[in-house]
Formats: sequence, structure tokens, C-alpha cells
Amino acid sequence: MNDVGKPTGLVKRKGSAVWYFRQRCPKHLKAQGSPADIWISLETASYPTALTRVEGARLEAMRRFSARPTTSIYSRSAPSGRIVDESWPVLESEQAGPLARAFLADAVRELDCERQIDADIDKDRINAWRVELEGMLARLTGPLPDDGIDDVAGAKYGVLRKAKLRAEPGSEACNLLHNYLRRAMAQATRIELARMRGDYADRITDRLFASALTAGVAIPTAYVNGVPMASPVGVIVTPLSDAVDRYQATLFSKSTTDKTKDRYRSELRHIVSFFGADYPVWKLTADECDRFREAFSLLPPNFEDQIRKGKDVASIVSTRGEDDPTLAWATLDKYLSQLSRFVSWAHKRDYVAKDYAAGLKPLAVKPDGSMAKLPFEDDELRRIFQRPIYTGCLNDRVGFSRAGPNIIRRARYWAPLIGLFSGLRCGEILQLTTEHFRVSPKGNHFIVLTPDMKLKTKNAVREIPLHPVLQAIGLVDWVARRRSRGEIELFPEVPAHSSYKDRSSRFSKWYESDLRHFELGERRPKLTFHSFRHTFKRGLDRADVPEDKKEELCGWARGKRTSRRYGLGLEADVLKPCVDAIDYGLDLSHLHGHAKLVD
Repeated sequence: MNDVGKPTGLVKRKGSAVWYFRQRCPKHLKAQGSPADIWISLETASYPTALTRVEGARLEAMRRFSARPTTSIYSRSAPSGRIVDESWPVLESEQAGPLARAFLADAVRELDCERQIDADIDKDRINAWRVELEGMLARLTGPLPDDGIDDVAGAKYGVLRKAKLRAEPGSEACNLLHNYLRRAMAQATRIELARMRGDYADRITDRLFASALTAGVAIPTAYVNGVPMASPVGVIVTPLSDAVDRYQATLFSKSTTDKTKDRYRSELRHIVSFFGADYPVWKLTADECDRFREAFSLLPPNFEDQIRKGKDVASIVSTRGEDDPTLAWATLDKYLSQLSRFVSWAHKRDYVAKDYAAGLKPLAVKPDGSMAKLPFEDDELRRIFQRPIYTGCLNDRVGFSRAGPNIIRRARYWAPLIGLFSGLRCGEILQLTTEHFRVSPKGNHFIVLTPDMKLKTKNAVREIPLHPVLQAIGLVDWVARRRSRGEIELFPEVPAHSSYKDRSSRFSKWYESDLRHFELGERRPKLTFHSFRHTFKRGLDRADVPEDKKEELCGWARGKRTSRRYGLGLEADVLKPCVDAIDYGLDLSHLHGHAKLVD
């Protein structure tokens, strides 16, 4: 109403930034059932551009009024023939409310951007605009008008296109959006009428939009470090601790192991501690997410020990030395990924204006995954299998590294050998029972990992032929003796974690203590029990094993053939030549005599 001199019919609809051309039907073209007026979007928010499109829209309006009606229901705001992208996802019922609230917020923002009414504007013109608004409000809040005109269709189309969604006509979601937008348009009209009276309180009278605006008492002012801060339009103010509790409940509603739940709790606890329990979620902007990343990228690996002693992240970072070690790339990535998932969850619930943490990753270059742990070198393998545990020790507990008269073939003895010659993970080895050692129809011994085991991936279900060295040093006979005694578990002496029933982490720590007895230099941090698996993979590489069979043996991928037992993977007989080709050049002749031991 402030654009004096603009062409007749050039208007803006409430809640839309684009210009429209509105044409009332000439009396000589008015027919039974035809619309009283038509709104045509000029598809631009630019006033100069809109001016160039007015005449074309005027001709289109006259064409439509002249055309014979084909239905009894008209939309004066949604021209026929509008293109809908069928690749867009279908609107869901849960999305209708947030879309309507965003529509109202945009409409009020547009009112905020309008120029003040000029002093020379004719009062009659202002009154005419008020009457038109009151008429629109009556249409939006009263019974369905009998003229068959849909006042909401244009707004609905614009909202869907902006959100890149499509609605199935007649569906619950489509009907909800239509009704919610009608209420949003009515609320925006009430606010505009109040502003024409000088009332800028922007009172919300529809409970659907109680959290859509910051005006009045709809959303309380948030306090950050004691300073009042107005939250963005359209967001719901909630403290971080409350939102994290709801987010955590969502995480735990899915099938998750106790170990993973504890990790999630720890990550979320550190996120809340860093920002503060009362920190409003809407403040999690891109800058704040970057601040979190910068601080955590400087934390030492043992920072949780310092947290338990009463220090916070800021004090830990401020007192670190320039050359102090920091969190591993993968560990830092877990914290950032948790924050990213939380912000994404919060954005879907209108707790934050945008998904500011999308794609949040460590700034450092991700290390080559194949080199996260190193394989053992030949000299290191030789020294490992010349230790007292393989030549004679006091016992396989605290005396495993001291020379003695005993050869004790339990987990400390067998696990490194099985890992080296089969590539099995530590957790896979410790779950082995006498039932996992089989013989194929061709007489080949193999280990089978079954679906009932706790495996890293589905691809880990596989058959691994026994290397000739494992047979030569007596593994098959050792397992057979346990089977004959009715024993099932092979390594029951390895205790499980008290909380997670996981034995691999306990054994891995044991083996780390074993490696402390070696002079490994700079390689020491990258050598663990998992290095046997990398050594096995390198052995396959050196033997020129085809990539598909290599991935099958390591449990990374599936071959195209069907297993006779589980419908997955390649059979042990097919893979046996690949395993037999591995040769480390190790002299393990001193272990051959152990094959005759009865233990």
C-alpha cells in the first residue's frame, strides 16, 4: 500500500516476498462459477523485474477469465499447470506445523521491512486497505466461501516449492498444511490490522503459533552469561541439557550395545559441560561449533582423567604445552560427529535456526586408514615368537615374559599365531569355540565365523582356511582334544569386561603390555594386536592374491559365489590356495615340538 504510482494490480501477498498480479474479473466476462479475481505470481521479489512482467500477466488473466470453466472449484492464487518436481520427497504430517510457523514468521518479517506510511497517503486509501484485510480475515476464519475460490492454494504451493516438497492431494499431510496455512494467514492478517492501529505487540491468538515469533510472550528472552539475547524468529528456546536428554532418549530407543551407549553418554556429557547445561540450543551457530572443534582438537588423549580431577576443557587447553600430544583424528571425529548429529536433530525440532554443524570434521588431514596401525616387520615377528611364552616361561600371567620350564598353550600363545596366519580380529579369535573349527568335503581344515557371533560387520561371516603352519604346530589337535573332553570355549581364561561382556579390549591391553618389552622406537604407538591383521593383509598382497579373495578373507566384502552353509561368501576350498601362498619366512621350528604336548 506504500508503493504510490505502481501499476494497478501489482501487489504482494502476505507471507510471500514475491510480487503478484491481481486482476478482478470484468463484468462482461463474469460467468456462473467463474472466479471473481485471479492472482498470478510474477516469480520475482525484484520490483523493477516485476514491472516488466505485469502486461504479460494481465493478458494471461484475461485469457483465463475468457476460458470455459472445467470445474466448480477455483483457486485464485494457484494457476493451473504449475510444475511439480516428482523427485521431491512427499510432505509428511509432522512437517505441516513447522512449515506453517515458518510461513507466519516470514509474513511478519515482511511487515517489519515495509516502509512507514507516507504522510500524504489518502486516508480513504488506508481505510480501503483495512476493509480489504478485514474481508480477507473473514474469509479465512469463517465458513468456506461459496464462490469456490481457494485463498490458501497459492501460499501452499509457494511453501512446498520453497521446501522442495510435494503433497499428495487429499492426504492427511496436505490437508493439515492447507488448514495450518489458513490459520497462519489469518494470524498474519490480525497482526497487520493491529499494526495499522499502532499496536506492535504482535500478539499471538492461535496456539499453533505460540513459538513462531519472539514478540510478546511467545518465546522468552534467553540469557547467555547473564546477558539477555533475543532468539531468532521461529525457533523454540530450550536449554541444552533438556534437549540432550531428549536426543539421548532417541538414540537409546534404537538397538545399541551397552558399550556404545556409554560412549554416547560420555560424548554428550562433554558437549553439555563445554557449552553449559543452561546454554540455549539456538546459540549453536557455526562459530560456536568451530569453537568446540578448536578446543577439542587441542585436548590430550588423557583429558578425561583431568576432567575427573575437577578441571574443565578450557583450563586443560590453556595449560597444555606446545608439543603435547592431542586426541587421535578418529577420536576427535567421534566428538564432532556426535555434535553434528545432535544439531541436525535439534534443527528438525526448531531448536536451532539452521543445521550449523552439518559436515563438521577435524581440520587435520585424515590419516590413511591402512596405516592407522602398522604391520609387523620380519625382525619384529622373529622376536615376538622367540619370547619365553613360546620357548618356556614361568606362567602365562605375570610370568609370561620370564624364562621358565613351562609351555602354556592358551590365549597368549595361540591368539597371535591365529591372527598372523588367518587375519582374524582379536574379538573374533576370543569367541572361537570347538564348533568353529570344521573340515570341508575335500578334507581341508578351516575356521568358520558364524552369524550368531558378535562380529564387526555382516561381511565378517566367512570361512578361513587353516594355514599349513597352524596345522604343523598342532592347532587342529589342540582343538580336537578339547572337543573330546566336552569343552566348548577355547579361551575361557580371558575375562570379559564387567560392563560390556567384551573380552577383546581386555586382551588387547594385555598384549600392549607384552609389546613394552620390545625396542620398537617410533613405531611403538602404531603396533598393537591388530597389527597381526595388517601383517596378514600384507602377506596376501605379497602373494599377489586377487583383490576379491583378499577382501573375502579379511571380511571386508562379499564374493559372488554362494556358500554351502550360510548363503554368503566364498568357500574355504576356494580360498585355501590364497592362504597357503602366504610366507613370512619365519623359522617356527621350535613350535613344531609343541604339537605333541598334551595340555
